[in-house]
Amino acid sequence: MNYEVFVHSDLLQGVVPRAGLQRRLIFEFLESLKRQPDQSGDFVEKDATLRELQIKIVGKYGVFRVCANALKHLRVTGENHPTVSDL
Repeated sequence: MNYEVFVHSDLLQGVVPRAGLQRRLIFEFLESLKRQPDQSGDFVEKDATLRELQIKIVGKYGVFRVCANALKHLRVTGENHPTVSDL
């Protein structure tokens, strides 16, 4: 069963480029999460509620996500959206 992927609106409006290679790489990664939600991130952090955030480097961006297995969905957050050079 495929997971649903929810993307925080701030990410789409202010962070993800409107066109080009970086946008394509990010959306390809998001689509891959539907089929393979348990992909390991390149880093792991804990948010303010101590949930584990998987951080995957995609192109020039760090994509932060949390998986809700019981609900069969992933949430990609807009908080702390550094570029690779910030990590």
